[in-house]
Amino acid sequence: MPLDFVPEVTVLLAEPGAAPAWSWNLITDIQEMWSFPFMVNAFRAGAVVAVVSAAMGYFVVLWRQTFAAHTLSTVAFPGAAGAVLFGISAVYGYFAVCVVAAPEHRSGVARVSGLLE
Repeated sequence: MPLDFVPEVTVLLAEPGAAPAWSWNLITDIQEMWSFPFMVNAFRAGAVVAVVSAAMGYFVVLWRQTFAAHTLSTVAFPGAAGAVLFGISAVYGYFAVCVVAAPEHRSGVARVSGLLE
């Protein structure tokens, strides 16, 4: 695929030595990697997501809601994709599909476990 539509990328790829050269010195490579602001931001965002996911995951397993959590995440992805397709924010698609799917899942679990009979 030609990169003619993005001249900056074409120039960077065409220049010799434009790509960072990895060395056998791991410390130097990590210091070079951390010199880029986007890598620092990515690490910060990843750390926040990891801590929040660990805390939420603990309670999901504690309350025995792993099936519900997996189902809602699987169902919500097409909702986000549909929202983006219609030009709406993906967050609204996630929220709308989860609100619609959660009562259906909850009543199905209650029926299967015998709580609503």
